[in-house]
Amino acid sequence: MQRPLKLDEGYLCCPECLSRFGGAYDILDTRRPRGEFTDAGEQSPHGGGHGPGHRLGTPPPSTVIRGYKDSNGATVGEAWRKKGKFIVRQDDRDKAAARGTPSRRQSEALIRTALAPYPTLKEVALRHFEIGWPLAKDDRKSRRPVSVSHPWGVPGAAAAAIYTAHEELGIEPDQPTILAMFPVGGNNPCPKPLKVLRKAVKAMHNRLGQPALWRALDRSQNVQKMLDRAIQTEPRLLGIAQLLYDQGALMAKDTEQFRDDLRSPIACLTWTLSLHFSAQRLTIDEVARLFTVSTGFHAWKNRVVLHLRSNGVEFPDVDADGGDN
Repeated sequence: MQRPLKLDEGYLCCPECLSRFGGAYDILDTRRPRGEFTDAGEQSPHGGGHGPGHRLGTPPPSTVIRGYKDSNGATVGEAWRKKGKFIVRQDDRDKAAARGTPSRRQSEALIRTALAPYPTLKEVALRHFEIGWPLAKDDRKSRRPVSVSHPWGVPGAAAAAIYTAHEELGIEPDQPTILAMFPVGGNNPCPKPLKVLRKAVKAMHNRLGQPALWRALDRSQNVQKMLDRAIQTEPRLLGIAQLLYDQGALMAKDTEQFRDDLRSPIACLTWTLSLHFSAQRLTIDEVARLFTVSTGFHAWKNRVVLHLRSNGVEFPDVDADGGDN
């Protein structure tokens, strides 16, 4: 029966004659450092240096270097205070180089908080944010960040990244939730968050490049997404859903009469068709909330009615202009 070798003074030895084999091995010194003991030879409860003593099974605590006291409440010396201030400044500079300015870090934190329950959406939004608001060391062209909407650039950049992330994944952005990221009170309220959001999203599209612009300009897909969300939110539109989809697709192709953003024309289309073809009509205020637009969308009424009639939609025997209720 073979007996295991014995370790003696750092050498593997024969267990019987203590003959050494090979070279010496480093041995971990497990003795307590002297700084952990008091003058009387008793173990100190705080360990050596500033800060609480380390306990087995817990992570080592950091030392408080800001102010005039350490984490135990003991006053630190003048030299330590000066060194602490220098370390704080150096740490702030390192953070700025690694993660950007404080405003950039705050905007990134908004994205992580808002999309915490949605990991895939958060990953895409953070990738867009890195492109839209690059670090200074990575931004070789010295372009301005996507937070162009001063002084609401921090929520603007976060909202734009979240919005374009929804677009990339084929999800209709939840505009009311995104708009809620902008401050409505305090010292710096945002009076027109929708305007700021559109400006930031436009800048983000330019930063992301041609694929993002193609997605943003895909009128037919955008109309379908708007109508999908509206019909899912409002069951009273189910009876005219097919009519909405058909006429919405035709409006998306009509770039002569409906050139720019189709949200207000589609809202007007929904209101007009609900007014004449729904068993339960939607009011103008309900449609405005449904599409996140102002009630001024009814300015498109004459053009929408002309579009419907030219595409074979016959109105019931009532006034085609409808009412405002």
